[in-house]
Amino acid sequence: MRHTMILGLLAMTACNPPPQTKLDGNDTGLDDTGSDVDTEDTNDTEDTNDTNETQDTQDTEDPRIVAQEGTWNVTSVQLIEDSCGLGNYEDVTAFVPAQFQVSNSDESGFNLDAQTRCDVDSAYQIECDGQEIEQDVLGGSATFVITNTFQGELEATNDIAVDFNISLICEGLGCGLIELGLTGGFPCPVVLYANATPQ
Repeated sequence: MRHTMILGLLAMTACNPPPQTKLDGNDTGLDDTGSDVDTEDTNDTEDTNDTNETQDTQDTEDPRIVAQEGTWNVTSVQLIEDSCGLGNYEDVTAFVPAQFQVSNSDESGFNLDAQTRCDVDSAYQIECDGQEIEQDVLGGSATFVITNTFQGELEATNDIAVDFNISLICEGLGCGLIELGLTGGFPCPVVLYANATPQ
């Protein structure tokens, strides 16, 4: 009889397997925070941000050179071109002013006077409006009308390499006599080079 009861219990156990644990409907198998965070991806993002910040720092440009305001002295004047041979009769270096004034200076250029603006391009090349002066010669029987165009390069805030491009015409009775001694007629081009630095 006891043997029969044990067999009956074993049979019931075999027919009724132990209950299996089910996952809760909200249980995803993730940690308590509910997120599956990839720490390495986060670090990659931080590295990318650091790289961008480094590139932004490296992209910063040096400030532009701006000509110093004030009086500049012109020195070391050299004759570059005198196709008319005017230098045989006249000191052509006298056509270059000994000084000039720089005012209203900024990254785009500066003024030589109220009417004369000099533009400075991205490569620091200078191009100015022409300045006109007059000079009496031959005892006043002739007048040279000299248009002087200031060009050059701004090499530093206190250094300009200057080309004075001069176009000269003559007015008056004595011009014919002057023209006889020249290898070319008027207008006569003259180019002089000089260095300029502020006082």
